[in-house]
Amino acid sequence: MEEEDSESQLMYRIERPVYDEAFLRSQLLHHRLKSTTLWKRLLKHFQCSSEKAKATVLNFLPVLKWLPSYPVKQYLFSDVVSGLSTGVVQLPQGLAYAMLAAVPPVYGLYSSFYPVMLYMFFGTSRHISIGKKLSLKHYF
Repeated sequence: MEEEDSESQLMYRIERPVYDEAFLRSQLLHHRLKSTTLWKRLLKHFQCSSEKAKATVLNFLPVLKWLPSYPVKQYLFSDVVSGLSTGVVQLPQGLAYAMLAAVPPVYGLYSSFYPVMLYMFFGTSRHISIGKKLSLKHYF
């Protein structure tokens, strides 16, 4: 019976180093010397180089990426025809939406013209409108 009691008692043994105040101060001081202030971290994160500035501008204005390499002879005619057909669709559509909203028709023209122009500069696709006819030459 006595043997069963000794087996049923579980014992844990924990070994760890003993820390004293001098050790803790040296560790905390070492950590404090390694850490940087928020201002220094922000300055490091927002440092600007010419490559980083160029990449930021190109990401903000994607038209600057593809415009220099735009094959004018190959795509210009089809893009002009596509732009005209998009305008033919969006002109009456903008006027109709303005009339539905009970505002002067010129607001409908603004709402259909300016977003397309802004998207041309800030967007990443040549295919701006659903009504735009796409040429298969763009893909092959």
